[in-house]
Amino acid sequence: MSMDMLESNLRDLNAPALIGTVGMIAERGAAHPGLQDVPEDVPGPSVLLEMNVDYAASVQAMINRGKQKDQEVEAKRIALVEAVIMWGQHIIMRYKRRKDPTVLLNNGFELKKPPVKNTSRQAAGPPPVPKNLRVKHTSLSTILALAVNRIPGNGSFEVRFATDPNDETSWVDGGHHTYCQFELKGFVPGTKYYFSVRYHGKSGTSEWCAPVAIIAL
Repeated sequence: MSMDMLESNLRDLNAPALIGTVGMIAERGAAHPGLQDVPEDVPGPSVLLEMNVDYAASVQAMINRGKQKDQEVEAKRIALVEAVIMWGQHIIMRYKRRKDPTVLLNNGFELKKPPVKNTSRQAAGPPPVPKNLRVKHTSLSTILALAVNRIPGNGSFEVRFATDPNDETSWVDGGHHTYCQFELKGFVPGTKYYFSVRYHGKSGTSEWCAPVAIIAL
């Protein structure tokens, strides 16, 4: 059974984003009343949490050694992603067998949205403004991880940041990013930064989303 109802782009995530995503899936799965009584052969929330902690520790150890890639760490990443996908397949199976739509909600995964059909009857307009901008610290103090809700299509996300959001001239270009989760680096510790994102698609460019602030560590 494929992940035909839940978003599963884990293979595209960098290490900090993957660790954060898996942690959320494990926590929500453990608390979900419709996802209890996990079969022994299914990697449930407790297994995912254990694997995630082990992977995070291995990533940090690799960074401390000054390495960019490690075969053992990569193997743990692959195993972690496969375990999460198996957990997602279990969720879908439980939904289909029990006819319980609540298991598809608030489980840490995002529901896949049906593709938008382009028809002549649809009114042309700019893309939607990116929603739910999140900014958090990674294991490296000068690197910040950003994420927004996924927008269907083959567009890109443009990010900008500033120390004074009210001064239009102070905004700095943070580049264009294909995925809705990405990293930026080079921030001064103790400085408060404001981030904003907009989306570039076939129908044009969206407005900037509301700024989100964080103090760099």
